[in-house]
Amino acid sequence: KAEVIAYSKLAGSNDVTVAKDIYAAYRAGMRLKQVRVHLNQSELVIESGALHYMRGTFDIEAKSGGAGKWLKSKLSGESTVKPRYRGTGLIHLEPTFGHFIFLDLKNETWIVDQGMFYASEGSVNVDAVMQSNVSSALFGGEGLFQTQLMGQGWAILSSPVPPEEIVKIQLNNERLQVDGNFAL
Repeated sequence: KAEVIAYSKLAGSNDVTVAKDIYAAYRAGMRLKQVRVHLNQSELVIESGALHYMRGTFDIEAKSGGAGKWLKSKLSGESTVKPRYRGTGLIHLEPTFGHFIFLDLKNETWIVDQGMFYASEGSVNVDAVMQSNVSSALFGGEGLFQTQLMGQGWAILSSPVPPEEIVKIQLNNERLQVDGNFAL
């Protein structure tokens, strides 16, 4: 089970600059959020560096994936190491003022921008794939690789905007062209 905890108020900081930034963020309507995952003899895969703390009994696996994944990571800027936690307990991911999108994959494949992957159930395969349109990769500033999520289970993506501000467009044998930095 995964959930987002939104903190209604922070008490500030011992650093005046940080306290001013926190005050400004709250006045702008931003709230500090954190993903919390309850595992019960199950698995969680997270983006490298996203762990805040955990409590429980876990086996941790952090394989790099070999030379092929290393090369993809160098070309894409994505981390090749996606730590995997197996067991029972509670895992908190890093707090952020960012936003999250929850996906429920049903034996599907999703391609998302690099840097959006945050966490998933262990049943979801997370990999880097080369863009099919090389001109978009070279001239659109989006890079050669994107992140592929495949399988069944939930996944959490980080988003630059709240989910309710994302425009979803259903295509029916149509072509859609969007400037790369406006598409997720």
